[in-house]
Amino acid sequence: MASSWNKGTRVLLDAGDVTPIPKQPTVTSGDIGSSYVSVSEAPDAAKAIPKQPEVTTSTDMSPPSEMAGGISDIVRAVLKELGYGEQGVGAVAQGQGGFQDPDEPVSTTGTWGIAAEEEAVQVPSVTAEQRTALSSMDEITKSQGTSIINNGNFSLPKLKTAVNNSIKNSKKKAMLSGIVDIEVGTDGPVSENRYTESNINNLSTERFAVGDSFNGTTLTTNDPMVGQFKHAWRRRLIRDGVMDTNGTLINYSGTNVFDSVYANRMGNGDYSSGDGDRFRGRGLVQITGRNTYQEVQNILQAKGINIDLINEPELVNDTRYALPAALAYLEYAGLTDDEAENMSARSLQKIINPSADVSVAEDRWDSAIRALRTENPTDADNLEKRNEYTAQRRVGFRGNDIDGIIGTNSDREMRRWLTSRNVNIPANATGMDLVVLVNSQP
Repeated sequence: MASSWNKGTRVLLDAGDVTPIPKQPTVTSGDIGSSYVSVSEAPDAAKAIPKQPEVTTSTDMSPPSEMAGGISDIVRAVLKELGYGEQGVGAVAQGQGGFQDPDEPVSTTGTWGIAAEEEAVQVPSVTAEQRTALSSMDEITKSQGTSIINNGNFSLPKLKTAVNNSIKNSKKKAMLSGIVDIEVGTDGPVSENRYTESNINNLSTERFAVGDSFNGTTLTTNDPMVGQFKHAWRRRLIRDGVMDTNGTLINYSGTNVFDSVYANRMGNGDYSSGDGDRFRGRGLVQITGRNTYQEVQNILQAKGINIDLINEPELVNDTRYALPAALAYLEYAGLTDDEAENMSARSLQKIINPSADVSVAEDRWDSAIRALRTENPTDADNLEKRNEYTAQRRVGFRGNDIDGIIGTNSDREMRRWLTSRNVNIPANATGMDLVVLVNSQP
């Protein structure tokens, strides 16, 4: 896939912090002027920073006793119930093997379209009762039982197998596949790259003038925003003393940049707290912000995975916890099986990185659809039509007007476009109904 998005680089600007699905209001009017600031404000150079992964191999971390060997007591007990002896349990604990749902065959072709390196450890014959117990195990708990490493290194085929063995819903699996593909690609769990001086100096230097619009208000002569930089990052860096008022870096470091631009957001403290860099994006889905780390930690601990992500956020990159953490994030964000059935390109974007550029959102959606097509082509064909960006483009929207928000303008233009083609529009058709209708036309 040809994506302009640099793996491991997340730009969450003004109002674009990740919001769980239940907390997202439906936009009912207007398509232009989204509160999300596009990643396109960042310079192209900022999208091409060389990867700087943290050291995350399993030998670097010493897990708490509750997770000794990398699996929780819950999983250890389940493995024993399924017939594993101490040696088999130990192998799984050290990441050398894994269990799988007895109803789920070992796949030889990855969700990401690559051949598996080796088969997962097969479970012994199980009773009907044991089979039921394993099948009803929740996804996060189940994900601990299959390693995502091979010969000590992250393995994409191993991750694919682990995802297949952990998640039943094919659409949910596809959504996770699309997220991982865009966020980290083949690199596995990594940390968000820090920005260089050159990247920051290349940020837009345009300033607000009288008559410009800011947060929906037209600026007047005495408005304090007149003369300030339009780019939010420059304003934040000036506020925290990383830049002077002319926009020149005077206290640069990669850490200082994140401490400033992520300050007072997503549960982070102010610049001096150091939360911005401490809780920058990490893991398979680039978990970002103190609140999100805390919520993921709470969910993991409820499943018996007792790790401290607030004091050791780098554990999100540890291959023992990377997949459980990613699944915990999906749970926190509200990506349930039911939500997966009704996912769309825009809703997937809102779950993972609302501020990313439209091209990134569409790349992520395309990746998810490709993954689903390998498992269920019919479902993939149907879900592919739930692309708000494509529908807006088809009815004539261009440039920044293509934002995926189906409000009054989009509704009107889609109805006009469909009517001009003599397409019957059902009574009480929703915005998504219109999107699907538009994208269903030849």
